[in-house]
Amino acid sequence: MPPVEQNGKQVELVDASNQPLDVVAYIASRKRAALQGQVFNPQVGFALVGNTANSPKYPYDPFYGSFSPRVAVAWSPNFDSGFLNKAFGHGKSVVRGGYNRIYGRLNGVDLVLVPLLGTGLIQPVQCQRALSPITSTGGCGPATPDATTAFRIGIDGNVAPIPAASPTLPQPDFPGINDVSSAAGEALDPHFRPNVVDSFDFTIQRQL
Repeated sequence: MPPVEQNGKQVELVDASNQPLDVVAYIASRKRAALQGQVFNPQVGFALVGNTANSPKYPYDPFYGSFSPRVAVAWSPNFDSGFLNKAFGHGKSVVRGGYNRIYGRLNGVDLVLVPLLGTGLIQPVQCQRALSPITSTGGCGPATPDATTAFRIGIDGNVAPIPAASPTLPQPDFPGINDVSSAAGEALDPHFRPNVVDSFDFTIQRQL
């Protein structure tokens, strides 16, 4: 089962309707648009897993289909005459065949840390204009800032114009739209699952 953070701090990448972003569908939409000479660039954001549409418990769907069969057969033909006797002999050949399916190893670092490394859903405090006094729009410097006094918020008696904390934060959070722009974040595809490898083997062994 997918690991779950007990305080609900795992973050999911969502679209404009707060649905977890399906990576395969997203790439397919980009391809369709590109083939038509258009650009597919939808609004995407971040939300805590429990705040996304349908409030899922896990950051990605549990995968129950990891059935891993292994089947093999061996046959030693016994032909007494004719061409087949010359080709295979009487108990001198073995025909073997097999099939197996295996699933790749999932890195625990990705499963645990990636949902916790999304864009921080906090109330940021910005200093938009460090060389402007706090009395001006976006300013956070002293009354007469210069290169020696700017960027010293909390030093020399300077106080930053910090707004009152908001009791709620936007969910989902769309960086640069309903919240400030942010650095890159990480998330897992909601349909994340291990890779699968199917192997086949067929051999004929003949005693000379």
